Amino acid sequence: RLLSLPTVWDCGRKDQLDWKSLVKLSRPGWWLVHVWLYLAPTGQKYHLLSTLSFWLGLAYVLFPLNLLVYGLNDYTDVELDAKNERKGNFMYGAKCSSEQLKELPRMIVILNVVPIFVLA
Repeated sequence: RLLSLPTVWDCGRKDQLDWKSLVKLSRPGWWLVHVWLYLAPTGQKYHLLSTLSFWLGLAYVLFPLNLLVYGLNDYTDVELDAKNERKGNFMYGAKCSSEQLKELPRMIVILNVVPIFVLA
């Protein structure tokens, strides 16, 4: 239970998180901006594109790191987000209930700590 993550893409329930909601929480509609921010410091060092660490780092920046940033924001703004008409999509994030988000901090830790150890 401590290290468990969702097991289905879309469970259709308002009392638990699924992968679809986790991905929405990470705002994939903005991932292109984050790709640019990740690439900017490479300074035309094209040889980095052929390294595994480059691609693992990019994958980390796009999902777990964005889930940390945007997920914690949504975790603290549940009531405000419930009234936000822009929520509920891949651009502005999932519209989740308090019940769904109660396990979010634990999932954020799991999805960020493991990649950090891999990339370190």
